[in-house]
Amino acid sequence: MPLVDSSDDVLKHIVDESPSPERVLLSRQELALLQATLNQIPERPREVFLARLEGKTFAEIGRTMGISPQSAFSQMLKVMMHLKAALDRTHE
Repeated sequence: MPLVDSSDDVLKHIVDESPSPERVLLSRQELALLQATLNQIPERPREVFLARLEGKTFAEIGRTMGISPQSAFSQMLKVMMHLKAALDRTHE
């Protein structure tokens, strides 16, 4: 890689990795949609989903909530499918 002589040349080689204003707006809209969708999900599956986001295992979630790990996994899967469907509708 050649050395550059001026600061203007250095700036030309720096890649701006920040998202565009349009991408920021779309991301904020998607987050708002996901939050609204998550708020519509019944409490128990929502708790499973949030616990999993916190890094808890399905076994830990099951013990805490008094359900089997398989049930915790099933509820998590349903929430994820519901959230994906909401996002898919916005991209149509």
